[in-house]
Amino acid sequence: MATTLMALSVTRHLRGQELPAKLLSFTDNRQDASLQAGHLNDFVEVVLLRAALHRACLQAGGEGLTHEVLRQRVFDAL
Repeated sequence: MATTLMALSVTRHLRGQELPAKLLSFTDNRQDASLQAGHLNDFVEVVLLRAALHRACLQAGGEGLTHEVLRQRVFDAL
C-alpha cells in the first residue's frame, strides 16, 4: 500500500515537470504479507503473555508472586 501511495505521489509531482510522467514500481506482495503475518503473530504472542502475567498477578492476590513461582503461575494462566 505504501509503495502504491508513493508511486502515485511521484507521478502527480512529475506531471508539472518537463520530464515524462512514467514510473515503474515493484512490490512483492508475498513478502509483504509474510512480514505482516509475522508482526501479527508476534503481537498475539505478546498480548497472550501479558494477559497471562496479569491473570497470574490477580490470582496471587495480596501475597504477590516471587521469582521462584512466577514462571509456573504464568504458564498455568496461559
